[in-house]
Amino acid sequence: MVSSPVAWWKRDTALNTYIYAQLLISLPFSVFGTYVTYQMQIAGFMIGDDGAGGPCMTYCIIEWAGSRLDLNAILLYMNAFGVGLGGLVTLILSAYSDYWCMFKLKP
Repeated sequence: MVSSPVAWWKRDTALNTYIYAQLLISLPFSVFGTYVTYQMQIAGFMIGDDGAGGPCMTYCIIEWAGSRLDLNAILLYMNAFGVGLGGLVTLILSAYSDYWCMFKLKP
């Protein structure tokens, strides 16, 4: 019973590992990116101000790492970091699958 999925996996190990890695990476990063962005917007609009001390209406300035930054800039930085981290993990897993497949092909 187990040999059938294993045989299918070994037919094209590099492709199957790449697809599996994409699935493992995209699911948590999409959930994380959506949830964190939403929560930071809610928290930012509650604790921030419009730069003149008033409530946040169209944009919001918040305290971040000892300085005052625009909430949109922080969200964009975090999005870029998440995309970059996902790409790095994809490259590492792709390189590993190619490296592993190379040794399986040697007699």
